[in-house]
Amino acid sequence: MDENINRWEGENPWLGLESYNEGQHLYGRDQEATELTDIILNHTAVVVYGKSGIGKSSLLRAGVFPELRKQDFIPIYVRLEHNSDISYTQQIENAITEHVTLHDLLPTDIPDLGLWDFMHRHRFTDTTGHAVTPVVVLDQFEEIFTLTQVEYKPGIKQFFAQLADLLNDMKPDVVNQAEAEYSKKHSSESEASHHQGFTLQIRHVAKWNYEKSPSYRFVFSIRDDSLYLLERNSAKIPPLKVNRFNLNALDEESAKQVIMSPRPDLFTPNEGQKIIDELAYFEYDDFRVVDPAILSLFLYSYYREQGKVSSTDIFERYYENSTHSVTNSSLAFIEDHLLTDRGNRNQVPTEDIIAAGVTFEEIESLLKSKILKTEKRKGMDYIEFSHDRICEQATKHRVERKQRELAKKRIKHMVQLGLLCLTSLLLITAFGWLFNDKHQREKILSQQEKIMIQQDENILLAKRADSIKADQIDSLYSMNLINRLLNDSLIKSGKLLSLTNSKNLLLLTEKSEQLRIIQMQQSELVLKMDSIAKLSDSMEFERNIYKELSILYKNELDRSQLLVDAFIDGIDVCFYQKQIDWKKLTTYNKNLKFVYIKATEGATHVDKLYRFNLDNARKNGLKVGSYHFFTTTSSIQSQFDNFAKVVNKSEQDLLPVIDVEVRSGWTNQQLCDSLELFVNMVEKHYGCRPIIYTSSHFFNNILSSRFSRYPIYIAKYSTAEPQLTHGGKWVLWQFSDKGEIAGIDGYVNLTKFAAGKTVADIMIK
Repeated sequence: MDENINRWEGENPWLGLESYNEGQHLYGRDQEATELTDIILNHTAVVVYGKSGIGKSSLLRAGVFPELRKQDFIPIYVRLEHNSDISYTQQIENAITEHVTLHDLLPTDIPDLGLWDFMHRHRFTDTTGHAVTPVVVLDQFEEIFTLTQVEYKPGIKQFFAQLADLLNDMKPDVVNQAEAEYSKKHSSESEASHHQGFTLQIRHVAKWNYEKSPSYRFVFSIRDDSLYLLERNSAKIPPLKVNRFNLNALDEESAKQVIMSPRPDLFTPNEGQKIIDELAYFEYDDFRVVDPAILSLFLYSYYREQGKVSSTDIFERYYENSTHSVTNSSLAFIEDHLLTDRGNRNQVPTEDIIAAGVTFEEIESLLKSKILKTEKRKGMDYIEFSHDRICEQATKHRVERKQRELAKKRIKHMVQLGLLCLTSLLLITAFGWLFNDKHQREKILSQQEKIMIQQDENILLAKRADSIKADQIDSLYSMNLINRLLNDSLIKSGKLLSLTNSKNLLLLTEKSEQLRIIQMQQSELVLKMDSIAKLSDSMEFERNIYKELSILYKNELDRSQLLVDAFIDGIDVCFYQKQIDWKKLTTYNKNLKFVYIKATEGATHVDKLYRFNLDNARKNGLKVGSYHFFTTTSSIQSQFDNFAKVVNKSEQDLLPVIDVEVRSGWTNQQLCDSLELFVNMVEKHYGCRPIIYTSSHFFNNILSSRFSRYPIYIAKYSTAEPQLTHGGKWVLWQFSDKGEIAGIDGYVNLTKFAAGKTVADIMIK
């Protein structure tokens, strides 16, 4: 038991889909790191290219940067900002200035004349004065072509022109002109001694002291499907065509290092080989490789779950979590069109996907999570699923979705069939009632007619009997009169009986027009009844369908039972729920107590439906609160300013929430330090301790040691309650991301309170 516990203790040695940074060991890439380092050391410009997600950034940061530092080369990582008033050249100069010490060789009044001027006019040293070589690494360089808006396109041309001057070591015309003007302005004349009758004048010319052999390196990291764009813009830069390094997927030996080296005691060689066999695929038909991102994701998840999860479960959960923010209609289009009927990958132009209603934000989310990837073909962007394992999950999800749609159709069909049967039964009952009433009336009239006929026969017999005396005839007439009186009484009784049914007769009169229509439709009803008879023969088939549905929807039934047992206390919404019918929502969900609404994300993003949701939720009687999605790509101050500007305390009923789900590019320490700073800003501004929203795994593995004193809002989609470490206490539990409630078209997150907690515990005091 103890051995099993020790086997999984400690920090997760794999990062999943996050990039490796300097200081973190990158396993399986030692050979590539050595080769690429040698190329950079010996060449001024190097192009590193490979497929999206192959690990170019990780190789550079974690593999190459440490080796460069050993040789007095200072790596300077740059992710260019596009559509900015700060030029690309200035961004590079600013980055170099931040990492090394500059010694200007020219007079201070000479302005910056571009990249060639900057790299030649300075000597670069560390803080101790020791000479160093800056290595400018331009990561994800393809973005300069794909993200730049039309009005900023001229900046690309200007940038490549300056690169050409620098990398080709050609002094730009603008520098020659400026130097000539400076020399003319600052030159002076002085007399010298006479020589053979001549007076010699010596001109002192002011010259600039540029560094003759400046030391620098440039590395361009780019996706292989964007290489043609680099070719198009670097036709006059030979160094960018010669020195190139292609990063491929892991071969089997390298994959074994990734699996076995971080924790040699974790897997046996046989277990490591089984993982490779499960994840490997063939490249170029005969060369078996492993996608490093997929392998890292598998190992990260497997370690996190302490080996208690299958690879199928890992990728299934990852697919569910990564597509959570995508609407049902968008995901249906992606699965239907990016997969063939047999579940293989199919490329679709990006513009076609957007035209179908899938938003740019949804596409970016799926690209960032590596569910999708892009490829350039003939100048057009195409999108496809990133890996066969992802295709398997997408295919499974598509099958389940279509089965649910088919089941709904069959249930609808059964309901229509039941209504038809019920209608037929009512019609039969109505015809029966009409027939019985008519039969009663005909029976009474028949009895009356028989009595009158009998009386007439008696009179005729009396007339024919000559021997009957007049007084006997009179007597007969008297009897006949009595009989007629009796007959009249009987007729009146019949009328009286008819009157007792007057209400029914009146009803028949009122319904006569409807009965006429029914009679006209009798032939159609006969046909329908015939169809019913045929359908009744297929009842066994329908029973099998219900049996199939019961198996298919076991998870959904469990979820529904959970909702019944646990009771929904609240929800959280954002623009993914589209425009909510808040009146309908509160009318049909009367026990709903609160709603959290997304307000902001990062430094600039504001949820486009925040104001609508906030105003209408409050208008319809719900307690409301707001949350901010915390990112690692924006400064803490700018994120706080964004949140504080949008979320007015006077409009809030509930404590603010900080949504923390990503750590990309940061260590655990960096994330916790930054989050703590942000939390303190929020607490000071709103006068209350905010709630931290995160997953149970993220809290236990990263946040628990620093943030256990805060109220926690846990996302854990399970029937088992969350278990937090380091004394963490959850106040709210988001137990489902597939809730369906009136007023919202699609899924919504469902939340319940911890035992003993109520709305009062999350109100702004």
